[in-house]
Amino acid sequence: LRHSANLPGWTKSGLNCVHTVQYAEKAEGINRPLGQEQFRTNSHITGNVGNWALQLVGVEGDDNILTLDAPCIPNEEATTYTVGFDVGPSVWAAGGQATKSGLQIMIELLRTDDTVLASHSVTVKAWEGRQEFVCRSFTYQGDGSGQLRFRLSPVDSETTCLHGAIDNLQVFGSEVEARATFQQRRAAASAAQEALLEMERERAEQLARLSPLERDWLLQAG
Repeated sequence: LRHSANLPGWTKSGLNCVHTVQYAEKAEGINRPLGQEQFRTNSHITGNVGNWALQLVGVEGDDNILTLDAPCIPNEEATTYTVGFDVGPSVWAAGGQATKSGLQIMIELLRTDDTVLASHSVTVKAWEGRQEFVCRSFTYQGDGSGQLRFRLSPVDSETTCLHGAIDNLQVFGSEVEARATFQQRRAAASAAQEALLEMERERAEQLARLSPLERDWLLQAG
């Protein structure tokens, strides 16, 4: 967990923004661009290396809001695009700060004059004790007014708590591309989990073959 972080290429505002959570590293290949365009929100949290997701804290009058600086999101007239992302509940230091049922995150697509071309609110499930994500998507139709920017924010904040965490924000040329990426991400995550379990099984077998003294020494040595 981290707060008051910086996200290069994005403007931040709100209480102790940016909040982030680091979670398991992804399998090889998942961070490679897939689809027409890709705008990752977790690539370079300043001062840290690893896989980080953004946490959006809702604070009445001081919400965490993140806005992409440079217009770079495609917006050809009469063209339909798909926005894909991973989202899930999250928590900070205290249980009262955890995501509650019904809380929402807003994703907006802004023109250069800050008017909104399209918006989508996603409802996040309540925190259940584990940082998990699900793949979500929505579509927007371009109007040819120029490239766009993202803005991310909580919706209708009343108390100080996390509205959720978001990761892998991407724009695709079609829903087919988005679904293919989601499927590859799930397959890679499943393979990585199985590899981890296999390593744990092998370690348990190795420990079982050692004498109590050797086992104690190995565990202390890490």
